[in-house]
Amino acid sequence: MPIFFALGTLAVVVFLGWLARRLKVLSSEHTRGMSSYIYYFALPALFFSKLAQTDLTTIDPKLVAGSLAPIFALLALLMLLRAIKVFSKENFALLALTIVFGSNAFFGITFFEALAGETGLDFAVITSSILGPVGIFLTIYIFEYATNHGKGWCFCGKIFRNPLILSILAGVIFSLLNIRFEPLLDGVALIGQTAGPLAIFALGTFLYENLSFKEFKNSVWFALFRLLALPVVTFLILNFWLLPEGNLREFLFLQSGIPAAVSLAVFAKRYNFHVETVANFVVITSLGSFLILGIAYFLVN
Repeated sequence: MPIFFALGTLAVVVFLGWLARRLKVLSSEHTRGMSSYIYYFALPALFFSKLAQTDLTTIDPKLVAGSLAPIFALLALLMLLRAIKVFSKENFALLALTIVFGSNAFFGITFFEALAGETGLDFAVITSSILGPVGIFLTIYIFEYATNHGKGWCFCGKIFRNPLILSILAGVIFSLLNIRFEPLLDGVALIGQTAGPLAIFALGTFLYENLSFKEFKNSVWFALFRLLALPVVTFLILNFWLLPEGNLREFLFLQSGIPAAVSLAVFAKRYNFHVETVANFVVITSLGSFLILGIAYFLVN
């Protein structure tokens, strides 16, 4: 079945990344260099080339609504529970962080391309282009709230110097203006083709460096919140409000099983906020997503 092929492919590449670090074929400096290439070149190239050649006027509004609505619904619920003091400020922040920023670019694009080919890749690029900027903004806001830094709005200006955001904006401009300079698009597309495999390989190195069994019991509950709550809320929204059909319904439901973004661990270090807990719930959601995505595929079909 396609789901076994897609998840099996990703599992092999993740394992090879883990093995490369385990055998010390790659050092931590090597993995940082690889991550920089993915972040500054490969993924921006993929986003730009795909968006520049997409007719944005044909995008189904349900694709956008189905991607954002579950996140904001859960965030609103968490804010309500925090207001009535069901849990502490720190636990609110950790729970919110699990849902606001998913690995749609690193994990999602590769998974959907392996599962559904070009159609899955096109869907994933569009939703990642939306969820990425929203996720970065909400992540910064939550970290600022949790740590009382009070510098969030100034720091948010850096969002628009983010290479992923810049590539998305450039792709949208090229699409809207119908700019078609083939040597540029083809050259950038070649670099973009390296994004998916390298991103999943890098995930394997991240798992090796950050999986802590000592921290597991503190992180697992936050990971389970994303792994279970997001698919449940997405299921309710899709079946009782948006009512999408066919490939779109399958894509949106499966998208809810994508793990938390690795970038959350980077932000946690920058803000010195529960660094090990954040890194480990990213690890746990990355591993748990293989099971959740498998279950979600059978449910939606």
